[in-house]
Amino acid sequence: QYQPLYDSEGTCVAYCAIDYSMNSLIGASSSFTVRIAALLTAIASIVAAIAVWLANRRVVQPIDGLADATQAFVSGDEDRRRQGVQAIEQLDITGHDEIENLYLSITKMTNDMTAYLSEIEEKDDEIQDELAIIKRMQKNTIMSFAVLVESRDQNTGRHVQRTAAYVHILGEAMLAHDDYPEMLDRDYLDRVVESAPLHDVGKIKIPDAILNKPGRLTDEEFEVIKTHTTAGAKALAAMATGIPGKSYLSMADDLALYHHERWDGTGYPTGLSGTDIPLCARI
Repeated sequence: QYQPLYDSEGTCVAYCAIDYSMNSLIGASSSFTVRIAALLTAIASIVAAIAVWLANRRVVQPIDGLADATQAFVSGDEDRRRQGVQAIEQLDITGHDEIENLYLSITKMTNDMTAYLSEIEEKDDEIQDELAIIKRMQKNTIMSFAVLVESRDQNTGRHVQRTAAYVHILGEAMLAHDDYPEMLDRDYLDRVVESAPLHDVGKIKIPDAILNKPGRLTDEEFEVIKTHTTAGAKALAAMATGIPGKSYLSMADDLALYHHERWDGTGYPTGLSGTDIPLCARI
């Protein structure tokens, strides 16, 4: 549509029109859409990076410090035990969440156990009974830790308790059928059942954004999930260091590392197959 242009005397001296291309308009619109999408993607990446940083600062670092201090406490050496107590108290973890609650519980437990150990060391005739009590306290503490780790994963429910129950049922049936007699006996089964709740302890290293993501994981996110096997094995192996005998922790690291292997070799993290997979992890 043309519009007339008038001079100061009111005479029409020209006509004005605009000529534009629809293809150019569509191209400009597409370019604008791409730029907006790129901007939103950048914002999402920044938010994800901040979430991972916060998870590391508020969960992973406090748990790592707590694990190191606790390891010193349970080493069995009196000097290291004293150092472990001091290290736990110096952590001063705050946050008003389940991590702080765990820290306060372990701090109280270590102080109580330190005082308790000082008393029983003076009672030679009662040492064995008291050590049995301490062992049960350690098992209960580690079970509580496994449940705490599970509580971060909103999708699994009572997974660790169910796993222990399934392992017990399967193991009893295998004993009744005399399967793997060279390995599987009552002591072995008891240790597998005790170890079972710890198989997913490595999930403490997985960011909440991935652990509780609704829907399907991306390939990159699944690779992160896979690391809970190696992280759990590493933590449990460290916990078992210096503990003599056939503690249930002595097989817990194998169970944590290999429980996602598959008979046909398509599992992770190492791709073991068949009987190369440790029996405890196969169960």
